[in-house]
Amino acid sequence: MASRVVAAVACVTALAACSEAGVDGSATSSASTGGGEGGSAGAGGGTSSGSGGAASTPLEGYWVWTKQIDNGQVVLEITDADMEPKVGSAGWRGCPDGIICTRYGIQKIAFGETGRLHFQHNVFTSSDFQTLGTWADGTDGHGSFERQEQFSCAHPEQVNADVVPGGFRYEMVDGELRLGVGDFGSFSLYDDGAEPMRWVAYKAVTRDDYYGKYMIRVCQPHDGFECHMACFDESLVDEP
Repeated sequence: MASRVVAAVACVTALAACSEAGVDGSATSSASTGGGEGGSAGAGGGTSSGSGGAASTPLEGYWVWTKQIDNGQVVLEITDADMEPKVGSAGWRGCPDGIICTRYGIQKIAFGETGRLHFQHNVFTSSDFQTLGTWADGTDGHGSFERQEQFSCAHPEQVNADVVPGGFRYEMVDGELRLGVGDFGSFSLYDDGAEPMRWVAYKAVTRDDYYGKYMIRVCQPHDGFECHMACFDESLVDEP
């Protein structure tokens, strides 16, 4: 995905234009609720090392979205081609001039063998909204998490350090990880004891691809707000 590198470098080297000609979180669409073209949301998956290999548990590893499932029906399918970054109106339909866009956005999640958790949602116009925390596997498709911090590289003023515990449901279907969600457009893992109506399906990817091919996080400091240190970190789930 050479265009990702070119676009990201252009933003970093011309930061004054980045807020306008880089990423912009103001544009989202109905894809986050199972809608059509030009939206945001995500799923995916991965393996626990850059060269691939089996994970120690079904959850451990790196994952990137492939499907949104609502009430048993696949309402959106996402391919690697859909996650190709393109710049402006000459790229994805509806993309503002000078902005990096993907067709529907990107969602991905990493479950570290250390117990660390990372979740990232890029909207259609590529602004990132990230979550850091911890996770633990349970039994029969139930897990738990602790959300410890949320931040955005594109919008560094958006930081939430509230610690929130919760649970989640998961299942493995045809080699993909499915996570039960409350909605399709944010960190919304949950477990209320009932069978989830909505799922996001993820495919396994390598660590290298998680931090490379599927990573969009353009740092845009402004008005005294500096970028979060994790915006430059490629070991988000490596440390306990």
